[in-house]
Amino acid sequence: MDGVAFSENHLSDSIVEFKAIQKRSLSARQVGLFSLLGIFLVFWWCIVVVNSWVSRSISIVALALCLYLLRNAISEESVMIIHSFGVQLRLKYCSGIEVTKFIDRDTLEGVLVHESIRGCRVRFDLAFLVRNKKRLVLCFKHIYPGLGNVNRVLAAVVPQVPERR
Repeated sequence: MDGVAFSENHLSDSIVEFKAIQKRSLSARQVGLFSLLGIFLVFWWCIVVVNSWVSRSISIVALALCLYLLRNAISEESVMIIHSFGVQLRLKYCSGIEVTKFIDRDTLEGVLVHESIRGCRVRFDLAFLVRNKKRLVLCFKHIYPGLGNVNRVLAAVVPQVPERR
């Protein structure tokens, strides 16, 4: 849970949003600028100083790799609970790209807290059972807000799960 800010926003009586935000010592923009500066220096050294086709190809691969890593770094995850409609999951990348997924209340079959082990750490993930899906849909897959915050989200989601008879 180190380096994570968690917030709960009541947007209206029927909409609650929970956000887990990755805190960094530098902003994503600063990290991107420093990375591009380093790539430029490596590129310049390979082209001007070494001046061979191998160094050029290595610098191009390094540039592509750094841009790929910057594009895919996740800065924020959120769960928006819209009463009587469903749950919206959102990922926000450092590049500014946002990906949203909506789970309709009628397809929501259950919600559970799943215990998982990552490396040497035990963490508790919030997961949704969705009709016609073979796998669980996890909340906060990339940024872990901690068990206390997972329980807060769980308490808000449980009334959304329709009773099945």
